[in-house]
Amino acid sequence: MTAEQLKASLITYAMKGGLSASWRKEHNYSFELWRNLPLSKICHAMTYGTARKSSSEGDVVVIRMGNLQGGEIIWSKLAYTTARDDIEKYLLSPGDILFNRTNSPELVGKTSIYRGERPAIYAGYLIRLDYDKNIIIGEYLNYVMNSQEERQFCADVRVNGVCQANINAKKIGAFSIPVPPIDEQQYIVSCLNELLPLVEEYGKSQSALHVLETELPGKLRASLLQQAIMGKLVPQLDDEPAVDIDAEEPEEVPFAIPEKWKWVRLRDIGAIFSGATPKTNVTEYWSPAIVPWVTPADLGKNKKKTISCGERSISKKGYLSCSAVLLPKGSVVYSSRAPIGHIAITENELATNQGCKSIAPNFEIVLSEYVYYGLIALTPDIQSRASGTTFLEISSKKFGETFFPLPPLAEQRRIITRLNELLPYLNSMIKN
Repeated sequence: MTAEQLKASLITYAMKGGLSASWRKEHNYSFELWRNLPLSKICHAMTYGTARKSSSEGDVVVIRMGNLQGGEIIWSKLAYTTARDDIEKYLLSPGDILFNRTNSPELVGKTSIYRGERPAIYAGYLIRLDYDKNIIIGEYLNYVMNSQEERQFCADVRVNGVCQANINAKKIGAFSIPVPPIDEQQYIVSCLNELLPLVEEYGKSQSALHVLETELPGKLRASLLQQAIMGKLVPQLDDEPAVDIDAEEPEEVPFAIPEKWKWVRLRDIGAIFSGATPKTNVTEYWSPAIVPWVTPADLGKNKKKTISCGERSISKKGYLSCSAVLLPKGSVVYSSRAPIGHIAITENELATNQGCKSIAPNFEIVLSEYVYYGLIALTPDIQSRASGTTFLEISSKKFGETFFPLPPLAEQRRIITRLNELLPYLNSMIKN
């Protein structure tokens, strides 16, 4: 999947309500509030641009079809006008949407938003969509008009000529727009504004198709998690109290975090445990197998965020015979060797072998899911501090010393909600 395909797929997912599903649940909104409206019912008018010839010099830019690219206006190869009547009649306002009505069959129908970078009017091959701002916001409409669905609609309704194709205002006016409530539109736009720059960034830097297919979704996932633990994924609220915990501050902070957050060590926010293995040659340590027991191999095979048991369990005698600890529900289990970084949240009480380090979070200050996401993001740092000859391992001491960015509880919940909304889509890209 190329970056452009991933971008189109994300927009389609948003148009179907996927990106905002948890937002609706949080705000008690129903998907039934969405409406499908033809573009003509959303717009007060759809106006063709000036037919007057432009020139290489003048007072005001004339935006032409070549200036519409990727949903934005490209300010290169510009034409100008000095015609005062045209400037008065066709002058664009920030937020205006321009639709390309005549172009090659492949390009006809491309659409961009004008952001007011400089005064401009628009040429006759373009249509200005004068939309009702009480129904739809410009950035959301621009995303919809750059969707796969819009491209397919244009391919279906265009009239093909010898060298060019045409779509008039009446035909594009029949295009059906999925219209959620305004505040949900704003949320969808904020999600896409976070994700799509990452898609574009990696799309530019990775040109080989196989690299895009194998690495791009994973890098996007890592970028999202990094934004989350840096306090850049959700807004900070003025009325939210700051984190109040006695903890050792790092001499040199790994990265900047919001003022109300606090750097803590992992051991400050929960109890750190290691695991153990009963003697394998003592049958009664393994039967009856009643104590769930997890190894790094089990974590590696586990495809969920949570885990309830491993491939093998141990007996009560086996558990008592070694230094294994019965972890409480909601603990975060982390493979500390071979390899470092497999992770899951316990669904119930269970024990682990010595290849795992675990934290039982103090729920008064931190949530299991936030620790889970935070440790995934911090795994490169943990791996860099591991040691060993046969294989690298992070000790319980070093694991507990890991510096961890801690936000207020309410913000942790908002971060978890946003990640639970965005990551499943990227995870599906990684699997595919």
